[in-house]
Amino acid sequence: MEEIEAKYLLEDGRKPRSSLRRLSEALFRAGYLVRPQGNEAVRDVYFDTPEGAALKAGWSLRWRERPGRPRTVTAKRLGGGSSGFFERTELEQTVSGQAALPGNPTDAAPDAFSVALSLALERGQVRELLDTLGIDLGRLQPTFALHNQRTRIALTNQAEYPRALVELSMDQVRVAADRPLSFTEFEFELRQGPERMLKDLGLVLADQSRLYPARVSKFQRGRLAIGCIGAPRPLPAFSPDDTWLSLCRAHLDHNREALWLWEAHAWESLHPEGVHQLRVACRRLRSTLAAMEAVVPPRQVQPLIAELRWLTRQLGPLRDLDVHLEWLDGVRGRLAKSAGPALNTYAAHLHRRRRLAHARVRAALGSDRFGQLASSLDRLAESFTAESNLDTTSIRAVSAALIEPPLERLLRRGNRIDRNSPPDKLHRLRIDLKKLRYRLELINCAMTEQLAPVSERLGKLQALLGAHQDAGVAAAALRAYRRSRNPGPVEKCAFRKLIRSEQATVAKQHRKFLKVWQRFARDADWLLAPVINPEDR
Repeated sequence: MEEIEAKYLLEDGRKPRSSLRRLSEALFRAGYLVRPQGNEAVRDVYFDTPEGAALKAGWSLRWRERPGRPRTVTAKRLGGGSSGFFERTELEQTVSGQAALPGNPTDAAPDAFSVALSLALERGQVRELLDTLGIDLGRLQPTFALHNQRTRIALTNQAEYPRALVELSMDQVRVAADRPLSFTEFEFELRQGPERMLKDLGLVLADQSRLYPARVSKFQRGRLAIGCIGAPRPLPAFSPDDTWLSLCRAHLDHNREALWLWEAHAWESLHPEGVHQLRVACRRLRSTLAAMEAVVPPRQVQPLIAELRWLTRQLGPLRDLDVHLEWLDGVRGRLAKSAGPALNTYAAHLHRRRRLAHARVRAALGSDRFGQLASSLDRLAESFTAESNLDTTSIRAVSAALIEPPLERLLRRGNRIDRNSPPDKLHRLRIDLKKLRYRLELINCAMTEQLAPVSERLGKLQALLGAHQDAGVAAAALRAYRRSRNPGPVEKCAFRKLIRSEQATVAKQHRKFLKVWQRFARDADWLLAPVINPEDR
């Protein structure tokens, strides 16, 4: 059976009941009969084999329980949404017999879960699919659970769509994970009637300022929350004598896949990893394109580098606010309970800014400019299949010229850092360090063993500089906020304590950096000898 849905997310999850009321009023004015169908608690447990056999075959598997209703097992075809519109194959069967999951299936013994599934799937569409895919029921295990408070409403429009029915569900979802993820989704499922009805409903939804189209499924969000999001296909292994163009082509394909994978999560921005990983994908693509200038005309790649830099800048403010909000959650325990209201007010201020930053990200990702960037990257990748683009320059021949300039710049600037250097100098050094790391990533698949020591050292430096930068940004944001209002004594005391704490962190990370930097600068020539010394190549 084909499942056809339109899905919309509630911005920042705020005031779901009032949002549902406003939406219902707008639907009524547009000619729809709105009939409440009640509330229900839904528990969805997703499962797969340890190696993700169903996921690799393009399916998600779900066990659903609702009080007073039959338990079901469902298999859904995977796929993202376009402008909130999802159309997927769905196979569903009612659980047979008295099969029941353990109370907390993700903590239960695998055997207990397998027994419950074996009882549930004696026969039916899902069982037939698993048999077709060659998936052994005994190897299926729970991966995560969703807890959903669902409000159901039936929508009809006899004037425009006689005998058509859409079920509207407001889902207030919580994903059980080490870092729980919560969101509110409005789901419009076409039960009967033409697809045009869903598209017409989209015109009503477009006027709801707090709602925006979803791009991924609950299953994909759940996997992101537990840290099991899919990854691009791994890079193949290369030798130093392989061509530089073949290496760049592989990196271009790999990072384009990462761009498409994370773009949808950045659009939704329910989890901070989406924007973060999209920025990383943009930077890696820029590094790959810059490295390609050794074998392709610069005019082919420089405009794309500029556009990727634009996209990275659009993502920056949202990423900074996500980091700052995460920091704020972590520092609450340092202060007395009396500081709670002051921190709540500050958090509300940050969330208001975050909503604006998120709107700018959605505008950028939904713009013609981003669409043209995506098309240009696709055309560049396709152009590499042409014989005219074959170049025999080896990885060995290019690697030194690729690494030496950013390394020299990093060493020159790093050696100038002392105890009195201002934070902006360390921040610029951090940017230089990232550029060097991205360039080393390009040749890592051809020189993995040789580059392992330097990658480890650079990772430590980047972590120190990142902690230094985050603490400095936090202190500056707190000072700016304090200047913008007239705080009371308790609030003033709380912010003073936090600012001093972050300033102390800045100084501490600065001192640590100087020690680690001295060891790196001393060993840099030895660490990078396999790449930059011709006699060792």
